[in-house]
Amino acid sequence: MKKTSKNNMFFIMFLIGIFLFVFAFNYVMDVFDFKFDDKYNLYSYRKSDWLYSKIKKSSEMKYDKVQIGSSTSAYWTDMGKWQVANIMTLGISYEKIYDIFEVFYEIHPEVKTVFLPLEYATILLDYYPINDLTKFDGKRHLSISEFVNYYFSAEITYLSFKTAKDKIIGLQGLNSVADSEENSDVMVAATRRVSYDGLVKEEKFQKDMFYIEKFIDLLHDKNIEIICYIAPMNYVQLQGIMSPENFRRVEEMKSRIVDKGVPIYDFSFANKYNVEKMTDTLMFYDVVHPDILYGNMAFDAILNDKKSDLYKLITKDNLQMTNRLFRQGIEAYRQNYKDYIKEYTNYDDKAQSKDFQNIVYKKIPDNLMKYHY
Repeated sequence: MKKTSKNNMFFIMFLIGIFLFVFAFNYVMDVFDFKFDDKYNLYSYRKSDWLYSKIKKSSEMKYDKVQIGSSTSAYWTDMGKWQVANIMTLGISYEKIYDIFEVFYEIHPEVKTVFLPLEYATILLDYYPINDLTKFDGKRHLSISEFVNYYFSAEITYLSFKTAKDKIIGLQGLNSVADSEENSDVMVAATRRVSYDGLVKEEKFQKDMFYIEKFIDLLHDKNIEIICYIAPMNYVQLQGIMSPENFRRVEEMKSRIVDKGVPIYDFSFANKYNVEKMTDTLMFYDVVHPDILYGNMAFDAILNDKKSDLYKLITKDNLQMTNRLFRQGIEAYRQNYKDYIKEYTNYDDKAQSKDFQNIVYKKIPDNLMKYHY
């Protein structure tokens, strides 16, 4: 009987030891805190349940600028470089953006500027699922369930081990990476074709517009500066989604926003980078996601008030003229790139195909190196 009791005690102590080790390891690694992570990267799309937890854990930080958007806007620039809190989730609606900001503002009332990205992939297409969010509990600190999920879940423990492994490998290869040519290259999915389920339904578009306008009203009420921009998309993709209905939606979206006194930095016009073939470009990772080179150039132009051929600033005064230019740019691309559009639409979009996995590295010219990370 004593032997059984000792075995039970040993087993209990063993479990407690495992329990304490997991907590200590996850606490030290804290993969979604700010020891190893950029303090401006508040959220990644891995799991929506962690969103409010990470915002709560950022309460000791101070942010005067924030952006909330999907991967199109979150990854196209180094937000730490511009000191912008970056909240990203996959496939969100503008209702979710509104909800997330209300939570962020409750934790960070010091914010003075909000970047409002208008993303064609979110507004015009219907191929991303909308992530559900857990309901915010109104508290600034982790609840018991959030604490347990944050420090004891199997997924967090796995990510902690993966982070530790990556750190060790990174330290071991630090010198070789610093000396490698890849450090000055851009990675491009040269023949990847992005497919989508179809154009968005009008009901979804109008709901997004309702929350965009509601968000703008909220920011105006709080005297928060709004920097609104349309993220670029490579034209081989953009021309394919610009149906007559989507032209009308884009023009309606711009009109409703500028009518509220908010100008739009529009990077979706037919500039020299947007019309480049994916096999030639440095500015897009794939047809939907611009590269960090592009984003850093764009934010440099916006925040430092630089004139640039990359965008047009849309206002009430030039809205009709710029609408015509946008339509003309799409139609000109369709005429000038007929063969490439046909070639692109014949690429295999299956994840295991050669076309989908064709990743190439391109050398960055010296004059653009200052925009690379």
